[in-house]
Amino acid sequence: MKHKSNINRLTATFYFFIVLIITPLLFVAGCSENSSESSTKENQKIIVGCSKGNSSALIYLAQEKSFFSNESLTVEIKEFQSGVAALNAFLKGEVDLVTASEFAFVTQSFEHNDIYILASIAALKNKALLARKDSHIINPMNLKGKKVAVTANSGGEYFLGKYLDKHSISTEQLEIVYMKPQVLVEQFIAGKIDAALTWEPHVYHITKLLEDDIISWDCQGNQKNYLTLVTNQKFLTDRPDAATRFLTAIEMAERHYNKNPKEIELLLHNRFLYDPAYLASILANTEYKLEISQQLLDALNQEAQWRVAKGLSQTSNPINYKSRLHVEALKKVNPKAITLME
Repeated sequence: MKHKSNINRLTATFYFFIVLIITPLLFVAGCSENSSESSTKENQKIIVGCSKGNSSALIYLAQEKSFFSNESLTVEIKEFQSGVAALNAFLKGEVDLVTASEFAFVTQSFEHNDIYILASIAALKNKALLARKDSHIINPMNLKGKKVAVTANSGGEYFLGKYLDKHSISTEQLEIVYMKPQVLVEQFIAGKIDAALTWEPHVYHITKLLEDDIISWDCQGNQKNYLTLVTNQKFLTDRPDAATRFLTAIEMAERHYNKNPKEIELLLHNRFLYDPAYLASILANTEYKLEISQQLLDALNQEAQWRVAKGLSQTSNPINYKSRLHVEALKKVNPKAITLME
């Protein structure tokens, strides 16, 4: 019995050492496999044109947290004062991807049938119509005969048009002048224009400086506008994997934001020196989410119809905007983020 007990003890010891030796080897093999899988991704560079400001926060966060590099992407961010300016640079071939409002996309979609939306990364209400009281404007009807500024081809142009329609004011009854955002701010503060429709942070800067000397109207109502990721057919054909990996990094940024919402507040403060009051205001009106929604598609169709009705498009032929939503990349990353109706 004693001899048998010794044999059992030796057998148990033998198996213990086998497990002790094999387990680390299996772990190393598994790590090597994962490492090999990661290393098979060819590092690619993507130049992204960003509309400067809080709406592009998920891109800034993805860069800061190394989510792009985790996907073997080297991302260079070029900032522009507006989505319109960023989109113009994209159309010149200066960047690979660009952030722009859905309206800016619609504006260019009539002439460029090879541009597509990969997804939206923010839904927000950030626009206001501002008017100077010393121009004797106290209600919307006083806008008649006044000089009103807006940025051409921007979402501001659409919301100004809708606001005027709501109050039965035609564009012929006032003088509309088109200005880049920064010029618009300077001209408004200097009193060279009577009213202006613009977006944050310009609304905040003007309001903080002029305070009680201006009147402000909400021009969006319940309609949000969307910051979209735009690219072209060439990029999607030549580098489909890069598009998927870019969205993967953005989805990681969104998940990180949902768990740590204060981090975006800190990031935006450090990057743009926004004060806490302003940050609280804009973040309350911004939803950071990677998606392709039915609401986005509805907005594209409505805004295109508006442009055609106003004679702002060279063609009246309808565009199938559902076909301009490139769902394939997002479907690989998070199919639940696509909520289009069948």
